[in-house]
Amino acid sequence: MNRADPRGLDDCGVDDGDESVCYYGDDDQGGGGSDPGGDSDESDQDAQVQPLVPAGNDYTQTQMQDLTDGLNDALDHLDPTKGLDCAQLLEPSDNENAADDAQTALENTLYRILPLGPSAGASTPTGSSNTVFVNANGAFFNATPNANGTVTVTMPNAAGVSTNYTFASAAVLQGFMLLHELGHETGAFGPDSGPANAAVNGQYSLSVLQDCFTQTNGVWQ
Repeated sequence: MNRADPRGLDDCGVDDGDESVCYYGDDDQGGGGSDPGGDSDESDQDAQVQPLVPAGNDYTQTQMQDLTDGLNDALDHLDPTKGLDCAQLLEPSDNENAADDAQTALENTLYRILPLGPSAGASTPTGSSNTVFVNANGAFFNATPNANGTVTVTMPNAAGVSTNYTFASAAVLQGFMLLHELGHETGAFGPDSGPANAAVNGQYSLSVLQDCFTQTNGVWQ
């Protein structure tokens, strides 16, 4: 039913009638976001929603886990019980069902890992509502944790100036990046790639941080 592929045999379905896609992970795909009140003895992998990836993918286990962690963190920040304005920011066309629509859009996104430019974290193809490119060489997979487990990356601020931002963990950074791209998928954000759009990129990032995350002692979480 869930088109799961726990043994890596590419049990694939068809998306929109023409593109073959696979889910990667355990048979129990879970549902919705993470369950912070669940039994701590349960396997985290069993509880996580698995990302949609291309058929025949050759992603490493580490890359798949990073995608999974980022996706589930993003879904968690869209949870309406968190009291955040994240869904309303990223799914502005339907405020009544914004959280459900935004979470569904995330779960239906096809994540392709590609070697992009050195400064790129992730990118949404122009006009796409369900595909995101994640930079194989970027911070999503390669950010080095600080001694306390936080992760600090450099990206444009609202004025377009390169600035350090610190996140509580690699998963929180990954969730932030996927939520930023979700804004492009839903049309909440316009194009923001390239040096000329550094300030626009920074403004979108700040919106995501302010509406989807909380900050404590300079750390976004």
